[in-house]
Amino acid sequence: MAFAARARRGKYFLTFREALIEESEEPKLILDFDGYAENIKANDCLVVSDSLHDLISAEYEASIKEPVYRYMRKKRKAE
Repeated sequence: MAFAARARRGKYFLTFREALIEESEEPKLILDFDGYAENIKANDCLVVSDSLHDLISAEYEASIKEPVYRYMRKKRKAE
């Protein structure tokens, strides 16, 4: 199963992709958040990159709920 969505956020764009992979006993959910801008000046590259990072972080925090955070923390500690 796969899902993708694109959205405009002000002057920037966000792409969200999600895929459920069931190739083993434990299914894997893959989430991908990408931000992009169009027609930016070279001088604005770092400012735009920072803004895109903030956009992606905010969208991630708005989408992911506490049960997923707990699961991800548990998996990270086990590694």
